[in-house]
Amino acid sequence: MLGGQIVQLPFSKCAAGTPEPAIDPQTGDLSVVWLDSRFSGHDEIAISRSGDGGGSWTAPKPVSTPGGQAFTASVAVRNSGTAGTPGTIGVTYYQLGATSLGSMPTTYFTKDFARFAVTSTNASSIDTGVTAMTVAGPFNTLDAPFASGYFTGDYEAVVASGSGFAPVFVQGACGTSLSCEALTKVVPPANRTPTDNDSTDVFAGMGF
Repeated sequence: MLGGQIVQLPFSKCAAGTPEPAIDPQTGDLSVVWLDSRFSGHDEIAISRSGDGGGSWTAPKPVSTPGGQAFTASVAVRNSGTAGTPGTIGVTYYQLGATSLGSMPTTYFTKDFARFAVTSTNASSIDTGVTAMTVAGPFNTLDAPFASGYFTGDYEAVVASGSGFAPVFVQGACGTSLSCEALTKVVPPANRTPTDNDSTDVFAGMGF
């Protein structure tokens, strides 16, 4: 069980903006994902790729589907099994749905795509060109513990697994209702007294 200390907009952003890299095991190419607002004015997931050890990078591209704010991305590259042949890239991230008073529905998504999607001249080759698969959710982020923001954790990761990807992530354990919030009150969070409820948990997704 987890109850931690960080989250994203309108939560604490300590971990949300940290870039995360991955290395293609066959080509040595680098892929990096991070939080970026340049595309729409609100937080989305961006990606760039380097084929020369970080000497130069492709133009950043949005990964998350246009819509609500996205945050806390992870990336991995699946081994193609052929020397010199680039593998498939997998990216996971959280994204907010339509929010209302007392409700902040959040879904954990994954996308996988070829290197070409990153290097393509099509600026939307990933955000609208690749379908996001739902790993988990939606769940109400307002159920999560509050520590300078609602905290789902920065413990997320994704690893290549056989012919797919296996994400590990934290989510609310109470669904979309405020049924086991970690605070006595969460909207607004005036009373931050813990309720000793387990409002978040660690999950693993398979078959992506």
